[in-house]
Amino acid sequence: MALPEHITQVQADNRVMFHEAMKGMPCALRNDTGTYQWVGECAHAVVTNPAWYLVGKQPHTYQITGRVEPPNALYPTIRYMRLILKHVSSMQADSHAPEIWLRTYIPQSHKKIQSFLKRAIVIAPA
Repeated sequence: MALPEHITQVQADNRVMFHEAMKGMPCALRNDTGTYQWVGECAHAVVTNPAWYLVGKQPHTYQITGRVEPPNALYPTIRYMRLILKHVSSMQADSHAPEIWLRTYIPQSHKKIQSFLKRAIVIAPA
């Protein structure tokens, strides 16, 4: 991502898991607390081994994506996890160390991810 500082920390808190459910968004997966462990595992896998990259829409934000297995039979079309990340410089972070914050996750089907993949940079074969 050509960041100006070496990053050793990627942070996420419970707001990432619950923010859509708290807004009352109609996404069944995001409201299904049984999938939260799956989200954490997929997010970790995508952060450590992303397949696609795209600069985010907001300053200092980035998007990375990877292939994932569906969490269970209720969501058979989910094949990708897209993560929105934000770089927080050492001067802005409470820890005084540069950080990457996981802003949100977006589980997507093969059909829904296509417009993203057309614009994204391939990092590693998926």
